[in-house]
Amino acid sequence: MHEPDAPELQADRLLQDIGKQGTEIGLRAHAEFPGGVFIDLPYDAYDEKIEATRQALEGGAPVIFEASFREDGVFVAVDVLERDGDAWNVIEVKVNNDPKAKHIPDLAVQAHVVAAAGLRVGRCEVMHLNRDYRHPGPEPLFVRDDVSDRVADIVAQIPDAIETQIEVLNGPAPDLGIGLQCTGGHDCPFRGRCWPQEADSVNRLYRMWTTTKLDLLGDGLESIVDVPDETRLTVIQERQRRALQAGHMIVEPGLGPALDALQYPIGFLDFETMMRALPPYDGLKPWAQVPTQFSYHELAADGTVRHVEWLADEPGDPREPLSRAMIEACREAPQILVYHQPFERTRLKELAEDLPHLADDLLDIRERVVDLKDFVMDYIYHPDFEGSFSLKTVLPVLVPGLGYDDLEVQGGGDAMVDIARLLLEPESFAPGERESLRTALLAYCERDTWVMIKMLERLRELAVTPVP
Repeated sequence: MHEPDAPELQADRLLQDIGKQGTEIGLRAHAEFPGGVFIDLPYDAYDEKIEATRQALEGGAPVIFEASFREDGVFVAVDVLERDGDAWNVIEVKVNNDPKAKHIPDLAVQAHVVAAAGLRVGRCEVMHLNRDYRHPGPEPLFVRDDVSDRVADIVAQIPDAIETQIEVLNGPAPDLGIGLQCTGGHDCPFRGRCWPQEADSVNRLYRMWTTTKLDLLGDGLESIVDVPDETRLTVIQERQRRALQAGHMIVEPGLGPALDALQYPIGFLDFETMMRALPPYDGLKPWAQVPTQFSYHELAADGTVRHVEWLADEPGDPREPLSRAMIEACREAPQILVYHQPFERTRLKELAEDLPHLADDLLDIRERVVDLKDFVMDYIYHPDFEGSFSLKTVLPVLVPGLGYDDLEVQGGGDAMVDIARLLLEPESFAPGERESLRTALLAYCERDTWVMIKMLERLRELAVTPVP
């Protein structure tokens, strides 16, 4: 309201893509209600949409999509307004696989406005994607959950809530100190403006409870350096404090023996995936993450490096050809390093479930996965980590000069969007553009495994002269 162009509110490409898919799901839901009337007007054509809704009601429409009303200073556009005898069911269509608690207030506001417009409200429902659906069926794509009782519990509070919110919107920008309200169900997008961001701030304590951070700040303790000894800290948090007190990186003596347990040849693996609300291939559920690309480096004892890469190029399901290529590439390595293993291990488990005839080989790869991130978290802390162990944070500290800035594709979110376009929208490319995008995607995924090799080299150097 007060700063609509705030950078924190600008959607990145991945969020824009999710929004686009949400629109597609909304339109797909229309097919579940034959004979419906769609109020298909620009989002800000408020008066025109209200008038079109009035005409649809008077014309006896059994269902109205984007039915629009304005009452008590509140405008709503109901995803699906379904006639049910002399009442109307208010249905919110969501792209999620499950209803969320935050959907209930949305429906309560809509039910209040629809009732104030003179219609009798019947059921209130959340219509969402069916987590049991597997393309192309026979399970239904959507599930309709009746949440009328939960809406009824709060709908009486809506008039007062509207009055309060209008008062807030008409007033100055909020001036409120930091507190538990900053986290709530979702982190406030403006948290970075209000909470201290210095590298040594107690706000940077790794995985510290927000309540504890607030207590420390409330006691006047701004720096991790000054956190009292009696404060309960995890091993990582204590190492973080020691590094900041010393002003340099801490390397624990156990790093060397842990690295010595690795056996050559050492594999390095990274996946890229595609995730769509409407499953593009048989057997997939909504929002399934489909591996579509991998990069694999293999480091031999003599220092030589072998690289294998694979990126889907055909319109068909990529899971089996990718899996076969990956199984062959990974065959010799006793351990396969990844960065943040839950992602790769989960994808391998899903591939094994989807391709039972390859399950033994895929699960064998899964058992050989070792998380490079653990070597950093368990043995190292540098003041410039600023409370994070993400690859994008750790890499420039441990291997200065090696990063992603020189690449056309620089992040996993962009890669996910680009891969979906590459495989599902081939007609959208100008001549030569598709091959250029393939080259960019291959370069990005290759960098993800190459940086792990360089990080391992750096960790071995640090293990020789540990810093207490």
